[in-house]
Amino acid sequence: MFRVTQLTSFILLVAISGSASAQTLEGMRAEVREESARSRKKKKKRPDRDRDSRHAAYDDDEEDDYSLIEQLTGHIFLASLKAPFVAPIAALNDSGGPGYYPKYPYGKHDGSLLYDPGNRGAHSSLLVLQGDYGTDFSSLTQAHGRVFGDLDNRLGFDTELFYRQEELRPGTDELWHGDFNLTYRFAQNEHWQFRAGLGVNWLADDLNTDFGFNATYNAEWFPVKPWYVSSSLDWGRVGAASLLHLRNTVGVTKSGWGIFTGHDYFSIGDEKIHSWINGIEYRF
Repeated sequence: MFRVTQLTSFILLVAISGSASAQTLEGMRAEVREESARSRKKKKKRPDRDRDSRHAAYDDDEEDDYSLIEQLTGHIFLASLKAPFVAPIAALNDSGGPGYYPKYPYGKHDGSLLYDPGNRGAHSSLLVLQGDYGTDFSSLTQAHGRVFGDLDNRLGFDTELFYRQEELRPGTDELWHGDFNLTYRFAQNEHWQFRAGLGVNWLADDLNTDFGFNATYNAEWFPVKPWYVSSSLDWGRVGAASLLHLRNTVGVTKSGWGIFTGHDYFSIGDEKIHSWINGIEYRF
């Protein structure tokens, strides 16, 4: 029994030590406000072709091969950029017209979108309020709020706010960050809505507030009453650091109210946070 107690104490001590030494939020600040070591590395110098006569001329066939590879790479890159937009439009057979919202999903109509403005219960706008709590099952917890909305002409906005708290030994650390985006609902039908947009990221604490650009992409799926699935991606920069945010949730909705659970991944530079999230929303 004594040995078991000793082993348990040792495991707890290791867990506490690991949690205390992590200091993820401080790492996020450092990534945002200081260039990382990799970004400070000197850029590779262009080869000095005058030093070596072999660089004075290239074989025509090698130049042609390089040009073909470069063109092919460019086509593949452009196709990869277009696919997330072209594919949903084609799959949903979206003609580009307006879309209207019922009072709430799965009400008197199937799904979450209407096409007939004269349909009883059709609304020209949508507003969604969300709030959730998340944890990494270690030293980090988060509170998150999101508001997004759409008009019948497909224009909209999407903004969110994170409050993060990290338990340290001793004390705690706190950090705020979020974004604001203008969006366009580029693909839609009764069960699916895809949105994309551009905006700004920000990160703030008692010392400073930093900004950067953001690109957002998200999709909502209402397959069958009362279920709905949501996925979103944010990519950009804040301060001197790159930013990536992925969020996937599944939930149920009734009379405008919904509860959801899922996974939230957030990275700034080399600092990464995985969180299990649970939340509530209201649509009107």
